[in-house]
Amino acid sequence: MTVSDTAVDEPEYDGAERKWRRRALWMLLVLVPATLGVSAYSQVVDYLTLNDLVAREAEPLKDVHFGGSDWRLENMQTMKDTSALRIPPGSAPVFVDFTVRIGDANLEQAWLGCKISLVDASGRSWLPSYVSNSRVDDMATCNSTVFSGAKTGDTVKIRETFVIPKEALATVVPTVGLGSERPYYLRFKRS
Repeated sequence: MTVSDTAVDEPEYDGAERKWRRRALWMLLVLVPATLGVSAYSQVVDYLTLNDLVAREAEPLKDVHFGGSDWRLENMQTMKDTSALRIPPGSAPVFVDFTVRIGDANLEQAWLGCKISLVDASGRSWLPSYVSNSRVDDMATCNSTVFSGAKTGDTVKIRETFVIPKEALATVVPTVGLGSERPYYLRFKRS
């Protein structure tokens, strides 16, 4: 038995098949980067629409038009006696009050993804939290206002409560992000 007897014959390719194979390889060079580009584009769009990236500075106690409404930071305060509150040691509650005059009554569209947060000088941020035994009042939160049925011209009082480390109290500022305005957000200066 010789090697030539057991070897499988290689198929012979004609010129047309070789041409199509080359074309398919060249198309891969085009299609793979195009596919990656489309995937990256959708991820960039998602990143820009879901994150607060570009700050618009705002003064406290002055109206700022944002998301179809006029926002005003009324007050940002903490409590000295926190013994009755159930918060971790070394932390402090912060109450942030806004007055918002509704311009665009379609809040479900304009305020979708409403996010009020506190940001300190080093870039750390805190979202609102529930503080048991804190002051109880009839103020709404940002997200509850979206579905409140507020109409154009209504004035809404919004209060968000935060629990942050005491050392961050000196530098925190409130921010407001709305889905219709992203990647822009409001960053209020300290008064």
